[in-house]
Amino acid sequence: MAQDPLFERSLSSHKTANYLGAWLATNRAQHFGAKEAILVDHEGSWLETGTGNLWGWKKGCWYTPDLKEGLLPGIARANLLNWLNLQKLLVQENSWTSSFIQDLEVVAYSNSVMEIVPFAQVWDKGAKRLYSPSHSVLEQLRSYYSVNSNQ
Repeated sequence: MAQDPLFERSLSSHKTANYLGAWLATNRAQHFGAKEAILVDHEGSWLETGTGNLWGWKKGCWYTPDLKEGLLPGIARANLLNWLNLQKLLVQENSWTSSFIQDLEVVAYSNSVMEIVPFAQVWDKGAKRLYSPSHSVLEQLRSYYSVNSNQ
């Protein structure tokens, strides 16, 4: 988890060119052998990754952190959220508190370059959380990119 004032996004509601905090968080995570960093707020709630927006699956519903929490409003996130709604798939924006993330079955992140990247594990405050990176429900997210790749 990247919980340090150094990693906070300034003007998070605006798409600026200042990605220094996210880059520093990802760089530190890679120093410890991780591929990506999860940025958190002051209470430890998950917001986004250093390079993308979070998606979680549990109990038949997709979840993504709410923009009100202070994460970057990604274009890919907005398009994917809209597409999931058009497909009549359950999706909600919410706060990813420590109690909420306890029973997530799938965690992935999205961005316009890598598309959908699932997590196999996340180190959170010394505890390893395991997720299913090959869960069939990930195809719901991936299908957005396959349908829209020709446009």
